[in-house]
Amino acid sequence: MFSTDIGPLDGKSWERLCQSTLKIKYSSIGYQEIPASPGDFGIDGLISSTGDVYQCYSPEQNYPHKELYENQRSKITDDIGKLKTYEKEIKQLLNGVKIKRWIFLTPIVTSKELRVHCNKKTNELKESGISFIDPEIEVLIHDYEYLNPELQFSLSVAKQKLDFKSNLQNHDSMVETFQKNKPSLINNALSKHTARFQTATQETKEKVDKFVYHTVDYFLKGEDIIKKWETSFEVQYQNFIRVVNNFENEVEDLCINPAEDNNQRYLKIREDLKKRLTNEFSDSLSESMIDELTHHVIADWILRCPLSF
Repeated sequence: MFSTDIGPLDGKSWERLCQSTLKIKYSSIGYQEIPASPGDFGIDGLISSTGDVYQCYSPEQNYPHKELYENQRSKITDDIGKLKTYEKEIKQLLNGVKIKRWIFLTPIVTSKELRVHCNKKTNELKESGISFIDPEIEVLIHDYEYLNPELQFSLSVAKQKLDFKSNLQNHDSMVETFQKNKPSLINNALSKHTARFQTATQETKEKVDKFVYHTVDYFLKGEDIIKKWETSFEVQYQNFIRVVNNFENEVEDLCINPAEDNNQRYLKIREDLKKRLTNEFSDSLSESMIDELTHHVIADWILRCPLSF
């Protein structure tokens, strides 16, 4: 399976998502699914009124950046080639419709060279002499965000869960920079994590330093995940903010009174937050993403002090 922000995919599951979403998105202008049987003509869907055709492709597994690009490029080349190979059959299928946009849908696009390749194929089609190609033909490529906002409904029907992950690199350097630039927040974290221990020793100091590192790391990774989530699924993200804000108010009230065991309070709050997020989002978010969000929110509360001892 191919790991993506919208969960694990293969060719069949990606095409099902695309088809269900395109039917919702463009039903009013006559989107039609084109079954592969009895032959695959490099066209999975058609909007006759606009001259748009769609081809869906997802890799079957995760590849390194270069290999992913090569697989997607080869698929575009092969499917564009079918327009000439099956010109007679496609002409009968289109029944007078001219293709104005050939749109390649794939879960992620990581290389700008794919855009360049599409431009090359655009120019080739313009000069191909294929009878059903519009003179202003465009070959375009889009990732899953093209299917929003209707994609959210298709994902829920398919019981496909979002699985955003952080792509941050050089974590040690980023944590060090954050610690240097945000001393007041780091002092908050030092104070809170120190208070989790009954006594202060050299051993506990080393543990506190490690806790502070993880706090900053969780915060930064969570920020990266949330930035992508907010952009692609704003309504769902706003629901997350509502849930977190409500629970934050409860945490602030709870922390007004001292606890006999600060570490147990810390662990209990983290456990309760995860339960709250799981109850609200288990149908739409992967367990690993819920874990990441839980760690991020707790880290944010430690740094800003809603969770205090």
